[in-house]
Amino acid sequence: MDGGSTDATLEVIRRTAPDVDLLSERDAGVYDAINKGIARSTGRFLYILGAGDVLRPGVLASIAERLAAAPPNSIVYGNVYWVGLDRVYDPRFSKRDLTVRCVCHQSMFLDRSLFALHGMYDLRYPISSDWHFNIRAFCDPRVQTQYIDIVIADYEGGGISDTGHDAQFQSDLPGLVRRSFGIRYWLLLWMDRMRRRARGIASALKSRL
Repeated sequence: MDGGSTDATLEVIRRTAPDVDLLSERDAGVYDAINKGIARSTGRFLYILGAGDVLRPGVLASIAERLAAAPPNSIVYGNVYWVGLDRVYDPRFSKRDLTVRCVCHQSMFLDRSLFALHGMYDLRYPISSDWHFNIRAFCDPRVQTQYIDIVIADYEGGGISDTGHDAQFQSDLPGLVRRSFGIRYWLLLWMDRMRRRARGIASALKSRL
């Protein structure tokens, strides 16, 4: 999926991957492009890799049998190496983890049936639509999640998910967490927000001294 590039992007793709199913056109943001890609895809499992990210060699072969044996409505996920931070992100995700941060989609293989259950990525959230989708999927008893302790890809970082702020999602997140995980995790989210705010205030004051 390409958002209508006018540089050499399309030439490079056609030269290096002539058999790829390529669509280049204007879109309404990254998740609109991803939704278009999902609609055009044909396989059971979907994997989303962004520009600048690199799938680790041999990963697909190493997990092929696990994917083939996965029950319906499965999410199979592992870790990514976050290049910008020089560390692995992140181990098995719990409700607590999903309350305050998102699973990196470069680490996830998603059964296409999940999009029949929960719909496509919500374009109301231009930066955090994957977080919105993941919370709903992970709390759904029909969804089977499997964690594998391997690095799936090198995640470049520095994109809109790192540098942007999804105001609409952040406004809706407390209600989403409360409906999905319960009051305990709703309180956890507000405590985390207060802690971050206090840390930011302290950092601002320190910089003025």
